[in-house]
Amino acid sequence: MMKPRLLLALITALAAPASLAVAQPIAGQAGVDSDGDGIDDDIDAAPCDPDVSLLMSVPSNQNWGMFLFEDQWPSRGDFDFNDAVIAYQETIRINSANQVTGLEVNLQVMAVGARFANGLALRLPKTATTSVGRISLKVGGEGRPVTLRPSGFLAESVIDLAPDLHALFGAVDVRDWINTDPTQPAQPYVAITLDVEILPGAGLSTADAPFDLFIFNPTRGTEVHRPEFGGTSALNGAHFGTFDDGSTAQRRFVTKAGIPFALALPEPVLYAQEGTAIDALYSGIVPFGASSGQQSTNFYRTANPGVAFGNLPVLQPLPAVVPLTSCFAPLNGVCGGAAGNPAVDAPATALCDLGAASSVVSNNGYWQWTCTGNYSVGTLCEARDLVCTQNVSESCTINNGTGSRQCNGSGTGFSACQTTACNAGYYLDANVCSPQVCTPNSTRSCTASIPNSSAATETCNNLGSRYHACALSTCLSGYQPSGDTCVGQTTNGFQGGTWHVQQGTSGQETYCGSVSSDGLSCYNPLVRYDSHVGTPRQHSNNNVNAWCQQLGFDSSASVAYASSQCTGGALFMATNYDTSRSSLIKWADWQDGPMLNGINSQCYSGASYVSELRCVGPVTVTPPTTGTGGTGGTGGTGSPGQFAAGAWHPQSGTNGQDTFCTTVSNSGKTCHNPLVRYDGYVGTPRQHSNNNIDTWCQQLGFSSHASVTYSSGQCTGGALFMATNYDTSRSSVLKWADWQDGPMLNGINSQCYSGASYVSQVTCN
Repeated sequence: MMKPRLLLALITALAAPASLAVAQPIAGQAGVDSDGDGIDDDIDAAPCDPDVSLLMSVPSNQNWGMFLFEDQWPSRGDFDFNDAVIAYQETIRINSANQVTGLEVNLQVMAVGARFANGLALRLPKTATTSVGRISLKVGGEGRPVTLRPSGFLAESVIDLAPDLHALFGAVDVRDWINTDPTQPAQPYVAITLDVEILPGAGLSTADAPFDLFIFNPTRGTEVHRPEFGGTSALNGAHFGTFDDGSTAQRRFVTKAGIPFALALPEPVLYAQEGTAIDALYSGIVPFGASSGQQSTNFYRTANPGVAFGNLPVLQPLPAVVPLTSCFAPLNGVCGGAAGNPAVDAPATALCDLGAASSVVSNNGYWQWTCTGNYSVGTLCEARDLVCTQNVSESCTINNGTGSRQCNGSGTGFSACQTTACNAGYYLDANVCSPQVCTPNSTRSCTASIPNSSAATETCNNLGSRYHACALSTCLSGYQPSGDTCVGQTTNGFQGGTWHVQQGTSGQETYCGSVSSDGLSCYNPLVRYDSHVGTPRQHSNNNVNAWCQQLGFDSSASVAYASSQCTGGALFMATNYDTSRSSLIKWADWQDGPMLNGINSQCYSGASYVSELRCVGPVTVTPPTTGTGGTGGTGGTGSPGQFAAGAWHPQSGTNGQDTFCTTVSNSGKTCHNPLVRYDGYVGTPRQHSNNNIDTWCQQLGFSSHASVTYSSGQCTGGALFMATNYDTSRSSVLKWADWQDGPMLNGINSQCYSGASYVSQVTCN
């Protein structure tokens, strides 16, 4: 256990080194040896403890000494020796066999003038870690965990006292000088108390006292020790002999002038202001260094006070001596390192430094126990009883899923449980696991919901929360797709000088140079894809049936080729080029495939190009519902700068987006309750700061917009907003996007949100 500070009894057979102070003996009972260590109580420093017969103090049992460190080693740096200023006093416990059995170290960290984040440690020479017993460390009166590490081939013990001296004063920046700059407020000293049990015969000698207190910087690989000590195994020995270091085998950590980088002085002394070299404060240190410490040994008693930091330091008095005349004197219990350390579970170790520990109980948010000395003199000890470990997360219960919650920084409670994952068959919705209504990304037929369709499917979204809008695939004979509806085919068929939309291609169109009188033949056709125009050339991949069906017919009756006119470059039909709907067959660049990056092929001499496309149908007289929006379309009802009710109007430059007007007014300038379609996916424009209505009107063939009105009215398919960087290779063009995740071409995943504002009418000029 930790030994109280007792008056030292003199053992005449044990001579103390000159640097140690031995207290005078006390009057006791001669001939009585209460602890059986062979030393009578009247000359036994601890008559109750067989492991302690003598106490020795450095520099004395009531006086402080001081350490001064310069941390720039192996360079002189500013050489002000105030990078760490530490008062010290050591008490060594010795048994009757003249063996060291324990050590108590009292330190006061007075100043930190370093630019480095230096730590502080104590090395016990010739003492292996296996010879060290219990260790107790307190900083500022609070217990701290202890790091004991070996050093060198002898595994000598090193005890880390403070990883960062600046942090002892609450400083977070190494540029904060502590008690070295007279223009800055003075800071109170920080006390460090260390008590170590040493197994008898360990090899620790009083001749090495004061023991090897040193500063270290793991980032630089440096340490600063007194000259008689050689450093630890963590030191980068390559620093010796570099810059200003003048170390020899006998004296290390000295300058080339012989001045040590670390000084241990036996009394409180003045220390230098920031940036003032030590030889300006103590001129006698120069001959001290030159003589390897043999001359001017009292140099510290002759100072130039004008460059010192303040006056001679006033240090806290050391604890008073407690004389014992009997081993039965009442002793209070002393709390151990567990006291003051918050814990989730009841502490089980380091309960008492002195006395017997009671059981640990929880009381009003604290763990409490009693350390009882002799005569049942007890001391109450306590530590905060934490609900949980600070800032650590743990799992928590979530219906139909798993969750996590985090302990707060004070350890007094948890945050709300947050869902991290849902069980199979559920999806995450606002931190709640809700049952899936469908299997994510699965499809099912919805043909019955679209009149006159022959095939239509709806796809479950990737959450499983709902199906996307029913997507039309094909219509019954005599009908053609118009968005996600089937409308009767027109008896007008092909029209000369008109661009005809190819449904399902994300924006390709076919142009007829001229047409037959029955509207079923298109002569010298061209194909356009977002302003890039080319000519269909004969190729085995060409699927003319698919081409006719994209143009609203049943199928192809015939196609004729001739080495006739060619415009823009040669095209052929293929899949896997352009847009996310790349699996659909459409026209592609003969040379490299994609059309949207421009047509790189040529009009090849002697090649055969489509001179006539003849399609089967149309068969009904129902007019089409695709408007021109100012750029033309399949049987369009509008003209540039003219809205048409019930019509889809292509948005130029968007690779296939169309706008639908439920009704129109203002001479075709105002579109009411508009919808937007992109390759079969339909949604409703919602109010958003990104929306650029001028751009929308210009895409529809107008110059700009005059007004737009929002209301919480009808919504179809899901909410949209205007954005770039979604869908197709022309992603930099502003167009309508899915409110939830951006792209429209993978389906609309947003909802029609209750209370949201949607475009009820837009007026373009």
